[in-house]
Amino acid sequence: MSIRVNPEILVWARHSAGFDVDDAARKLGFKDSTRSTANEKLEQIEAGEKQPIRAQLSKFSDAYKRPLLTFYLSEPPKTGMRGEDFRQTPEARGRRDNAMLDALLRDVKARQESVRDLLLDEDGFKPHRFVGSTKREADVLETVKAIATQIGFDNTDMSLQSGDADSLFRRLRAAIKAVGVFVMVLADPAF
Repeated sequence: MSIRVNPEILVWARHSAGFDVDDAARKLGFKDSTRSTANEKLEQIEAGEKQPIRAQLSKFSDAYKRPLLTFYLSEPPKTGMRGEDFRQTPEARGRRDNAMLDALLRDVKARQESVRDLLLDEDGFKPHRFVGSTKREADVLETVKAIATQIGFDNTDMSLQSGDADSLFRRLRAAIKAVGVFVMVLADPAF
């Protein structure tokens, strides 16, 4: 049974996932037949000439890293600002890299909201006084010093500069958790 969806949503989801028609058709499992190619089949659905079935929408959801409900929206959602990704130079980043980062940020934000809701439901919950204690215009070194003080982390320790990055990360994470900040570590093979 086919499902009526706005084809603009399908095109938007593919673009925001960083796929061209070729890659998407392959990822979605479309196959060439005697009547049409895999690309043509996807293009027909994206043009609204054919409606997808529920199983296909599930594949769209998985491939494009979007909740299934996204495909039932009346129009594509507005795209928010992601901020800057400083792991690579802009020239080295491709559309797929940006799409994967966007998917990761959506996942982290959803998890963050779940944890926040759980904490707010706890009796006696009080936000940390350091939350919102600095401004964007603040001096970076002063901000680092304030954070280090809040978490009891000696950032002047010379052994930090000669140690390995994993060890430093574990120490920093332990210090942050010790003051009651929820720490989430995600591993994604795509990164």
